[in-house]
Amino acid sequence: MAPPMRLRPRSVAEEHLYMELHPCSCGVHQLHERPHQVRRDGAELVSVFRGACVGCATPREFVFVLPPEPPPPGLDLGGDDASTLITPDQFLTLAEAAVARGTPRALARAQACLAEVLKFIPPGEATVPAGAFRSAEGARQRLADPDRFSRGSLEARLAALRARTVGSDHP
Repeated sequence: MAPPMRLRPRSVAEEHLYMELHPCSCGVHQLHERPHQVRRDGAELVSVFRGACVGCATPREFVFVLPPEPPPPGLDLGGDDASTLITPDQFLTLAEAAVARGTPRALARAQACLAEVLKFIPPGEATVPAGAFRSAEGARQRLADPDRFSRGSLEARLAALRARTVGSDHP
């Protein structure tokens, strides 16, 4: 097995989301007994997840370089900057799937994911720029329905979700 890439998440929540979005070649993302280890590697602190795929037993490993400062508490996936690991189309797909589940926890996840998509839009711009889509699938989604990635559409969807969850036990 080749050494894993050293990934730079903004938070622990983003680590888990990344692993969810990157399944094994057999299509399964769960690992048997996903042991987690945090260790120092030179000047950096790394978070390592290692285990065998539940579907096919292929050994898998994820190595995340931890940020120097802990992220803010709550469901925020990573401060003010856009993710370098997860693309806007992936966040939007996750948000839409969470809305479909409709539970309070899923709706909170949808809100967090929509807020993440908005972080890709530069100040003063109206939409997520083409360069933020790093896969053919993301580019296809953007071309098929550019309004899905517009500031106005995303803010309206986020406001509707927030209104839907007012009064529940979850933000």
